[in-house]
Amino acid sequence: MGILKRSLDKSLIQWIMAETGLGPGVGQLHYVAPAASETSLYSTQLGDMGVEVVDALPSSAFAKAEANRNDVLLVAPGTYTEAAAMDLSKAQTHMLGIGNPTWRQGGKVRIQSTDTSIVATVDVTASGVFFGGLNITQNGADAACLTGLRLSSTYFSAKKLDIRGMLNSEVAAIEAASCLEFADGSSNGFGSTFVDCNIGTMSGPARTATGAACNGVILFAKSTQDGSPGAYTEFHNCRILSRCEAAGGAMIKVLDARWGMDRLVYFKDCLVANYWLNYTDNLDGAIYLDITTGGSGKMLLSNCDLAGVDQWQTQDSGNVLATMPIVGVGGGIEREPTAATGT
Repeated sequence: MGILKRSLDKSLIQWIMAETGLGPGVGQLHYVAPAASETSLYSTQLGDMGVEVVDALPSSAFAKAEANRNDVLLVAPGTYTEAAAMDLSKAQTHMLGIGNPTWRQGGKVRIQSTDTSIVATVDVTASGVFFGGLNITQNGADAACLTGLRLSSTYFSAKKLDIRGMLNSEVAAIEAASCLEFADGSSNGFGSTFVDCNIGTMSGPARTATGAACNGVILFAKSTQDGSPGAYTEFHNCRILSRCEAAGGAMIKVLDARWGMDRLVYFKDCLVANYWLNYTDNLDGAIYLDITTGGSGKMLLSNCDLAGVDQWQTQDSGNVLATMPIVGVGGGIEREPTAATGT
């Protein structure tokens, strides 16, 4: 038993370091597995390997973790319905799904909320947190159920997350609804990195809000000049997806164009795509960043693809820049390869 446990710990720590980039100082490992009888064998197997405690909910395991120790929650395949918002309030504490290694639905490791009073399924309120291999879903059917993942602190990083919100008609026209929210607060989301993540979905009811009142799959919610919200955030090889059948409904929304984001937000090798039933129409623009006076942030697009949307933005503010080939004010638009320049 002792040899098996030491071998298990060594291989797990090697995998954790590879997935997260953490150094060899990995803290306590906390295991989570569904309580349903059909998965009891999984818990039994962990017990045979020397794992003494297996929690039935991520929130239960998180309560046992200690901050600033690189503790890691290892979450087995299953659906975990949290009765309250999961507040990740311990710095340098991390959570990994140990399911199928795909971004699609987090390899079937799902943390969801269905209660109509939960605003954000998971709210990261501590700095230096890493998530990987998880699906985080907001499935509350109420106007109060605004987002799947909310960033209320700094230096968050993620790999192979699938983040979903706006899955019910009650939030289809609400400006503050999203899948990923950079919360309204000083420096929230500062220095965050998303790699190979899926943000949003082409399923569910169609979003309907347009213009200044539109919601976004990614929402920068800061509304006053304070700190550096979203500054130096990067998205690498991510998919930003939506289903919207209102031409003025953007996908990346900066709530207050002057103060909603700061410094630089960078998208590299990303796909931004909207589904309109039978593709009978497109969105006018993917990004709503309507700068009128001032404005402290730049959004840079590099080698990104756009589908189901006419152009990257409808405003010529100079705050959205693209390094890929430009077509009109849009930039990087997919075109049919039927001529030298495409039609």
